[in-house]
Amino acid sequence: MKNAWKRIVVAIRDPQARSSRALRKGAEIARRSGARLYLFHAYGPPAGLYNTFDTRTVERIVREAVASQSKGLERLARALRRRGIDVQTDLVWDLPPHEAVVRFAVRQKADLVVADSRRHGRLARWFLTNTDWELIRHCPCPLWFVKSPTLRPKIQVLAAVDPFHARAKPAGLDDRILQSARQVARLLGGKAAACHAYAPPTPYLILGDPLGQVPVQMPGLPDQVRRYTATVRKALNRLAQRYGIPAAARFVETGDPATVLPRLTRRLSSDLLVMGAVSRTGLKRLLIGNTAERVIDEISCDVLIVKPDSFRAMVPRTARMQPLPIS
Repeated sequence: MKNAWKRIVVAIRDPQARSSRALRKGAEIARRSGARLYLFHAYGPPAGLYNTFDTRTVERIVREAVASQSKGLERLARALRRRGIDVQTDLVWDLPPHEAVVRFAVRQKADLVVADSRRHGRLARWFLTNTDWELIRHCPCPLWFVKSPTLRPKIQVLAAVDPFHARAKPAGLDDRILQSARQVARLLGGKAAACHAYAPPTPYLILGDPLGQVPVQMPGLPDQVRRYTATVRKALNRLAQRYGIPAAARFVETGDPATVLPRLTRRLSSDLLVMGAVSRTGLKRLLIGNTAERVIDEISCDVLIVKPDSFRAMVPRTARMQPLPIS
């Protein structure tokens, strides 16, 4: 297969850390694909720095911090170069972090961005930070959120599609999702599967005003649900067949996608879930985004977020802050 990834950006949160899940995963993807790896960190001065010290002191603090972070990136890069990986390091003075990552990815014409998804709490749940969520909204190239540090020799990839576009996704997004799933499986070694999780039409009629609604069961509607499910299966089969996904690897599941998809990935021992995302504003963005966020929070495998072909990054082309004139 022709290499679909030639430039991979790993967003490094802390260059002083010895390693990270994103770094290990990004390095392994680059090793298997032969892509160039960019270790990228966006530096911004600590809050209140300008109000606490005079200009010369601020310049000294920033100069030392930038030098230290740059050395940290180079230390990480040297270890990877010894493994034969083509690595470049880049540190920029830029805020907020998600805009810096997007600007760098666009400038380098990146094929993939790899980032950590953070884990919190006593129950070890995963939660998207504001930077994570903004990356989902704005990153134009595929975005790989890392949950586990290792990549198995043969990975299992699950593509979550929506044949009827019930969540207002662009028509071409399902094709982009399946293309990406097949590319990953072929490039890294493994198999791809496809699924559609949906809440079936409710067999109830809702009566009353918004403040006093009463559900009333309607006879005959369960048959409509069964017919709808059969239609969904037919649509998924038609879509998956175009990408060579066998019938045994196609799954139609009923229920809330935020509950069904994590359960299905566990059942299939999936290593990667490929999902689509669109950037929207207002109430639609909140409703659509809430499902994606809940899925990523609950899921235990990695997640690859892809965008429609028509998507364009909407962040400013230049940094919002200018670097200090440090000699």
